[in-house]
Amino acid sequence: MKLFPLILLILLISCKSDIKYPAGGYPYPSDYLAQDTNLYYYLLKNIESKKEALADFYMYKFYQLFKEPNLSLKPNKNETFRLAFRDAFYNDIVFTLEENLITVKKGNTDSLYSKSNQLTSLEKEHLEILKQYYPIEEMDKDSKFKKRTDSLAKVYPQLSDVKYYHRIYEKSFVRTEKKFTFETSRFRITTEKYDSLLNQLNESGFWTLPYFNEAKKGMLDGFVFTLEANTHKKYKVVTVQTCANNVDKFTKFCQELINLTGLGKEINLVCGEK
Repeated sequence: MKLFPLILLILLISCKSDIKYPAGGYPYPSDYLAQDTNLYYYLLKNIESKKEALADFYMYKFYQLFKEPNLSLKPNKNETFRLAFRDAFYNDIVFTLEENLITVKKGNTDSLYSKSNQLTSLEKEHLEILKQYYPIEEMDKDSKFKKRTDSLAKVYPQLSDVKYYHRIYEKSFVRTEKKFTFETSRFRITTEKYDSLLNQLNESGFWTLPYFNEAKKGMLDGFVFTLEANTHKKYKVVTVQTCANNVDKFTKFCQELINLTGLGKEINLVCGEK
């Protein structure tokens, strides 16, 4: 009988996942400031463009609605893979994969903000300009829009000030009194299935994909999804817009994760497949 605890321990260890990850991703920071906890893609801050950085600056609003932690600053106790899905109708879903468990949080943010805002007519015009051309001072000299943006910057020098962009962007959102709620579901999976998923992820090219993959030209607003990997030694994040190029294997991994929760009929990420 004295051997039983030892045998049980060996069996438990043998059932734990032991997946190795390919090269790629980012090491965790050795130190960060308190205000950095709101930068949910912290490790991109020195490599992404100014336009991408401004959009990512506000991602904490999305994740904190779902009571989700920042995965980019330090490793979790359990390795964690988080898939965030958002569509044009504000259907927002967060899938979190850990060993033996997939957690799904589902909500809709459409009613949280008023359709009207407090912007003046000039501020509305400026916001549309900045959404399209920011940072206007870095417009390519060969761009057909260069002459227009240079003229606008001379008349309205505030268009070159990121603080002004932040101010009118935040002013464009008027929060309603409605409280945000989300539904949570949990799905158990076997260690074998977990390993199979991670092997599929490793083979998809995820670890070396660009952090942002733009929608194919001509695609209307559809959906966007972001996968983050928080392993014991490194972090990785990849965002994909509708039907982006060169991400087919990665997209199929994300679809497989969704299918395991029974939401495959509701969400289809793989273009050309129904």
